[in-house]
Amino acid sequence: MIENPLTNFTHIGVVTHDIGETCKRYEALGIGPFTYFDLPSEDDFMTFKSRHHFGVSADGHKYKVAWGSWGPIAMEVFQPVSGDSIPQRFLDTKGEGVWHYGYDVEDMAVVEAFMSQRGYSVIGASETMDGVKMCYFGTADHGGVYFQAHEVPPSSDMYERLSGGTGSTGA
Repeated sequence: MIENPLTNFTHIGVVTHDIGETCKRYEALGIGPFTYFDLPSEDDFMTFKSRHHFGVSADGHKYKVAWGSWGPIAMEVFQPVSGDSIPQRFLDTKGEGVWHYGYDVEDMAVVEAFMSQRGYSVIGASETMDGVKMCYFGTADHGGVYFQAHEVPPSSDMYERLSGGTGSTGA
C-alpha cells in the first residue's frame, strides 16, 4: 500500500461567474491581494505543453484566474471563459463555490497510483512549459470537490509568479 502523498495542501480552488466581484468579496475578508492572469497566458505568464480534460484536448479552454494568499494557503479563483472544462462543468452542475483542493506532490506517478488504488482516475491533466505537472482526480462525486495535484520542479518559478512577481493585480 502506498503512503498518502497528498499531505502538502497548498490552495483552495473556487469557481465563479464573475472573478472581479468574487475577489472583491474575498479581499473584504482579508484574503489576497490577488494576482490576475489568463490561462493560457498570451504573455507567457503560464503556457502549456499539453492539456486534456475528460480524455480530449483542452487546448481551446480559456479562463480568467486570480491567485491570492490566505494565511498559510492560497485561494485560486477560476472564471471559465470557453471550452467544455472541468471547472465549467462544475459551475454548470453545482454552481459557484469551492471546486477543488490543491496539493503539491513530489512524484505525480505515485499520486496517480495512490488515487487509482482508491478508485479515482485522472479526469484532467496538463504540463506547463516550465515543467509543472497538474492532475485533477475524479473525486467530486465523493465529497463534493476535485483533488488537484501539482508536481513543481525546483527550476519552476510558478509560485513566485503567482504571488505577484508578474501578472496584474486587478481584474
